[in-house]
Amino acid sequence: MTAYPNSDLNIDEELVQSLIDSQFPEFSELSLKLVGSGWDNQNYKLGDQYLVRIPRRALGAELITYEIEWTQKLKGQLPLPIPAPIRVGKPDSSYPWHWSILPWFEGTAARNTFLAEPELFRLVHFLKKLHDISPEGAPLNPFRDAPLTSKADVIDERIQKNKLVLSPHVLKLWEEALAQEINTNPTLIHGDLHPGNIIVKEGIIQAVIDWGDITKGDPATDLAILWMLPMTKTLREDLVEEYGATPSTITRAKGWAVFFAVVFRTSGTEYEELGANIFSFLKSS
Repeated sequence: MTAYPNSDLNIDEELVQSLIDSQFPEFSELSLKLVGSGWDNQNYKLGDQYLVRIPRRALGAELITYEIEWTQKLKGQLPLPIPAPIRVGKPDSSYPWHWSILPWFEGTAARNTFLAEPELFRLVHFLKKLHDISPEGAPLNPFRDAPLTSKADVIDERIQKNKLVLSPHVLKLWEEALAQEINTNPTLIHGDLHPGNIIVKEGIIQAVIDWGDITKGDPATDLAILWMLPMTKTLREDLVEEYGATPSTITRAKGWAVFFAVVFRTSGTEYEELGANIFSFLKSS
């Protein structure tokens, strides 16, 4: 089993508070509380309205610069809220990388949430708009801008190492996706669009977060989200039609859903359940 990688630095509340005090003293009196730590960043709630996002790994330090740049560019262009930074922290003698203060979005990740039909259509319209924006200048991202075939060895290794058994149907979806050529132009993509990066409150999408993997790539990478959320087969077909995906893109999107399912199921983190859920959704596809 894998798990979140070790942090490259020791980041704690004292360090974060000192960075706020020295760079943004107007926020110094606000309460500070650790609310999450993921693959690349630690997140602290700042008062009632803000979130401090601070890289814990060198890779995350690179990705957060892309997130800062592109959420600022995309702010106001998309039909769902995104966390464009309110302040951007700079490296100093106590911490070597950029960090950010973002708006706080109330709610929970959509990992165990049923979204009503109108919200799912909002998500599809969000994807259509995002994929329509010029990808010129988008950062390179070898983890997400490469074709699905580049993931085959990694996925096979994870399956064998973790003794994961895929159903014949899911294996068929994976093999069909690998056989597909990309027949669409590269678009701007979120790159890491899964239920953990969609914040929901009372069934309403509040924000799409975590933009560090933004890149120019296959839109099927993002469209895979439709096989990561619970819905009827008919509704999923309606959403795919609303997006306007080609049959080849649909096949690749299912393959990307398999990719995410395997990664999550073998992650050794709280995302294992999400991986299992995605496999169950794919069975009815």
